[in-house]
Parts: sequence; structure tokens; C-alpha cells
Amino acid sequence: MRYVPDKDDLPVSAFTADAMQERVGLFTHFLHQHAPEEVKIPQRLLEHWVHSDVPKSPLDFIKRLYAAVDIYHQHTITPLAVCRQGCAYCCTNRAVDVTAAEAVYIHTRTAYRLNRKAEPLRRYLPTVSTPCPFLDAHSAQCHIYNVRPLACRLLARLDHYHHCHSASTTQGLLTVDSHPIFHSLTQPLQEISQQLGQANNMACVAEIRQWFTSVPQETQQ
Repeated sequence: MRYVPDKDDLPVSAFTADAMQERVGLFTHFLHQHAPEEVKIPQRLLEHWVHSDVPKSPLDFIKRLYAAVDIYHQHTITPLAVCRQGCAYCCTNRAVDVTAAEAVYIHTRTAYRLNRKAEPLRRYLPTVSTPCPFLDAHSAQCHIYNVRPLACRLLARLDHYHHCHSASTTQGLLTVDSHPIFHSLTQPLQEISQQLGQANNMACVAEIRQWFTSVPQETQQ
């Protein structure tokens, strides 16, 4: 599903073999710290969040963590990604792992009903057969974009969006596991989620379609 206006799309030249390889190479360059200062600043901000104490309010922590991630993404990933508003291939066939803390955050900020009996995630699921419940099928846009989970915020394609047809094609794809800093961001979320799970008899991590099984029909219109 891709409804990107021509005026907002990338030129054909962006999808040559050399152009795609260059984008992947530039991001690898960033990962090895050989980056301009405007990239290092948000990276240090992320590192600070990873190593600092979690605030007393888990929801406040998530809000500020998301803000830091968005700043980093804006300076490092967005200029290289081929993702555009209206492209929703990743929302139709890719599983989205969501911690309990993030699920509660989505519920609190949007009032969408949270399934507290969500089946715990026991193994990695690369693909699913149904679109994300928050995907608008008519506009290919996300109804919870501002509060979308970390797995969505750090997902990006660097080579060609055609590869997104297959969720198992990982070359040129950035995920929460693509960088040690990204992966370590899940640690405080896991800790908060374990506490929530024990206190409320909830899963620590579940797929987003498990957390939100009954999104109101008007969301799909």
C-alpha cells in the first residue's frame, strides 16, 4: 500500500544501484562515529537516556525518550531513508513488537481499548497476515503516528521501498536492532514493562495486533 504524491516522492535517480549503496554506506559511517556534530549531539542525547535513571513516571519517560529518538532520527536516518508519508508497506505485513509500557502509553494518549490479556510474544515473528489495526486503508497513514511505538520509530528502508513487499528482506532495512544504542533503548522499557506485567498480570511484550484487537471501526474510515 503506497499512496505517495509525485511531488513528495523521490526521483528515479535515487533508486539506482549506486545511490542505494551510497545511502547504506553513509549510515554505516554514522554508526562508526564519523559523523558531523549535528549527528553526534542527538546520539549523545540518546546515550544519556540509556544510561540515566528512569524517571518516576514511566509515561513521562516514554514521552521524552520518543522525543530524543525523533531528534536522532531526523538528523541521521530521515535524510537517507526512502520512507515517505503515504507509504505503508511496512504496516501491512510486518509484525510490531510492543512493550507493555508502550501499549499503556498508546492507550492513555489515545483512549483506544487495550487488551490486557494480550498473548505474550514468545518468539520472533517477522511477518503477519493482517495490516496494523491503526493503519488507515484509504490514506495509508497511521492513526497513532505521534505515539507510535519504538519499533515503528526506528524502522526505515535505505535502499528501495519495493523490498518492503517482503517483510523477510532485511538488507537495507533499519530496525531497533540495527545499532547497539537503538537496541539498548529497549532495556528501560523492558524493566518498566516487567513491573507493569507483574502488577497487572499482563504480558511484558506482545505484538501490536494482540494489544489492540478491537480498534473502533471509524478508525478505518
